[in-house]
Amino acid sequence: MICRVRVALKHSNPIYEEEKSSLMPSLLGAPNILRYRLLILAICFLFFYIWNRREHSFSVELRDAHAKIEVLQTEHVSVLEKLRVIWEHKNKIESELRSKKAELDKHQSKIKLKESDVYGYKKKNEQCERKLQSCRKGAEPTGVEEKIKELEGKLKETEANGGAVADILKEELKQCETKIRQLTGLF
Repeated sequence: MICRVRVALKHSNPIYEEEKSSLMPSLLGAPNILRYRLLILAICFLFFYIWNRREHSFSVELRDAHAKIEVLQTEHVSVLEKLRVIWEHKNKIESELRSKKAELDKHQSKIKLKESDVYGYKKKNEQCERKLQSCRKGAEPTGVEEKIKELEGKLKETEANGGAVADILKEELKQCETKIRQLTGLF
C-alpha cells in the first residue's frame, strides 16, 4: 500500500526535483504516447496547412498563366492576320513592279530602236550632204555627163525600137538634167 501512495503523490503533487523534470510542462502529466500523438497531429495540421497554401498559390499562378496564354494566343492570331495582309500587299506590289518593269523594258527597246533609226537617218543624211557638196564642187559632173550620154544613146536606140519607151526615157533624161542643174548649176 505504501507503493500506491507514492504513485499517487508522484503525479498529483511532485515533491522531488527529478520528478518535476520528467513531466511535460504543457501536458502536465499526460502519458508519453498521448504526447507523441498530439505532436504528430500538430505536424500533420502544419503539413496540410502548408500544402493547402501552396496548392492555392499554384492554382492562382495557373489561372494567371492561362490568362497570359489566352492573351498571347489572341495576339498571335492578330499578328498572323497582319502578316497575311502584309504578305498579300507585298505580292501585289511585286506583281505591279514586274508589270511596270516589263512595260519599261518594252519602251526602252522601242526607244533604242528609234534611236538606231534616227542614227541611220543621220548617217544617210550626212552621206547625202557629202554627195551633194561633192556634186556642187564639180567633182562628179563628168560622171553625170557620162550618164547623160549613155541615156541619150539608149534613147536613140529605143526611138528606133519603139516610141513609148522613148517617151519614158526622154522624161528620165529631162529629170536627170534638171537635177544636175539644181545640184551643180552647170547647164
